[in-house]
This record gives sequence, C-alpha cells and structure tokens, in this order.
Amino acid sequence: FFKAMGAFPIKRGTADVGAIKNSIKLLSQDEIVAVFIQGTRCSGIDVSKTEAKSGAAMIAYRTGVPVLPIYIDTKNNKLKLFSRNTVRIGKLITAEEMAFDGGNKGEYDRVTQMIFDRIIELSEEAKSEREGKG
Repeated sequence: FFKAMGAFPIKRGTADVGAIKNSIKLLSQDEIVAVFIQGTRCSGIDVSKTEAKSGAAMIAYRTGVPVLPIYIDTKNNKLKLFSRNTVRIGKLITAEEMAFDGGNKGEYDRVTQMIFDRIIELSEEAKSEREGKG
C-alpha cells in the first residue's frame, strides 16, 4: 500500500544517505516529500516528548524548498485505521526564514528545532481545542 502511494523505505537507526538523495531527487522533480521529523511515527507518545532528527532540515538546505509543518491529531496519540483524525497544517517556513548560510550541523539543528517547535505549537492548539470542547 505505502509503495503504491509513493513511499520508499528508510533504514532506521542510521543516517540513510540513500533516502536523503531520493528525497532531494523527488523534490528536484517538483514532487512533494513528507517526512516524519522524528524519523518514524511515534504512536502513543506526546509529540513534545519525542526527539526530532535533522534530515528534513538537511533536505531543505540542499533543495531550497520551503517546509510545511503538519501535525496529525489523533486520540491518545495513536493512529488507528478508520478512526477520526485531524490533520493540522501550519504556516509555511520559507527558505529565507530558515536562513541557511553554509549548511552545517549547527544550522541543521537550528532549523530542525524551528520546524519541530511549529509542530509542537500545532499539537498544543489541538490539545487546547479538545479540552475547550470537553
């Protein structure tokens, strides 16, 4: 199913250079690439308690593409088939806002944190809305 949707495998627990190169290639062909900033789905865990990886920032640097922070709001942070989920879309982070100047580890870490902070904001908005309705 996932391959039919255009997904490709990632070697977990390592810096998968092939996946980075494939992402860069797809973006250069005007394709859209979605990346879980934690490097994987984190079922059952509050997003703010997870750790972000720098792959998305590295890809953004190498391609100059903007990043669109997205948060998938699920009951108890668990994605279940046929359950109600809400996709929250944040404000586009432009290449100018990321302000890369050389593409080093420090810059990747800074931009990763910027992206992750935006995702956490989306999760907090979702939580606030749920508590306000309940």
